[in-house]
Amino acid sequence: MAQKSVFARGFCLVLLLAIALLPWIPRQITRAATLAGLSDPGPYHAGLRDVTVTRGDGTTFTAALYYPAKTSGQDAVFDGSGGPYPAITYGHGAVSEVSYSADLLEHLATRGYFVIASKTYSGFVFEVDHAKFAQDMSDCLTYLVQQNNDSGSPYYHKVKVSAFGASGHSMGGGASILAAHNDARIKTVANLAPQADTIPPASTAIESLGIPVRLLAGSCDGITPVNDHQQVLYNHAHAPRQLAILQKATHNGFAPAPITLPETCTGGAMEQSTQSALTRAWVTGWFDYYLKGDSSLESLIWGAGLQADSRVVVQADAGSPTPTNTPRPTRTPRPPCEEDCQFFFPFGR
Repeated sequence: MAQKSVFARGFCLVLLLAIALLPWIPRQITRAATLAGLSDPGPYHAGLRDVTVTRGDGTTFTAALYYPAKTSGQDAVFDGSGGPYPAITYGHGAVSEVSYSADLLEHLATRGYFVIASKTYSGFVFEVDHAKFAQDMSDCLTYLVQQNNDSGSPYYHKVKVSAFGASGHSMGGGASILAAHNDARIKTVANLAPQADTIPPASTAIESLGIPVRLLAGSCDGITPVNDHQQVLYNHAHAPRQLAILQKATHNGFAPAPITLPETCTGGAMEQSTQSALTRAWVTGWFDYYLKGDSSLESLIWGAGLQADSRVVVQADAGSPTPTNTPRPTRTPRPPCEEDCQFFFPFGR
């Protein structure tokens, strides 16, 4: 009888321990992240509102702010339950709109980020001051610092001001490097098909960055071809640095617009949904690792998982002390085709 009593007590203790651990076990399992999981929405909804940002000279501009929310959509109620949240300043492409990148920006908001994107040159604006655009991207972060310090703001003490990142597409990708060059608050960069020959050149600015950089590119990019832009940026960057080339991906596939220059690959370009999913995963994983300190992503960011997806060819350097000395980029209106790509431009050479 005593033996049964001891057994019963032991069984009860094990059962109680299992019950106590139940809330913990699933969290640990889900932390073994996969690329597919990183492309899925996070626990929040994505809110969006236009905000007014003030420059150092007193002038203002409009920026789109994406944030974790309780419901989705314009001016949705902010959800601060998981704050403070890291923040990312984002730059749109030339002759483009912030909204073209909504898939990525909303996704980051659902994963627990503030994403703020300047609208300074939004739309059909052909004369762009890249240095000014980069400064506006930096001023967007200053806006969030101000909101974090303002007791009357919904974002009071909800911005993780020690965890700022920068991103962007095309021209905005180049501007994100210029912004990081001038703003020490930016701790890492992950951008999409970045332009190397901004004025001043991002390929020069990147040489002075002492922060981790991930460059996403498309092998069928007919606007900022890999060899003329992202490869040059990678060659001039310090470690830790990565160049992830999505096979059969296009320039406009990173930020789909209603009207674009046609880009085609022999055998067909990557499906838009696939390119968007990969973009979400590769950007989210990088920022989670460097801005949220998620060490469970080590394998995906720097380990075996980095080369596991045949759709993405990666150049990675975790520790080389000096950049490679390669020539500066020169703009070519009609770049030479890569091995499996054909480019068609309606405006000729």
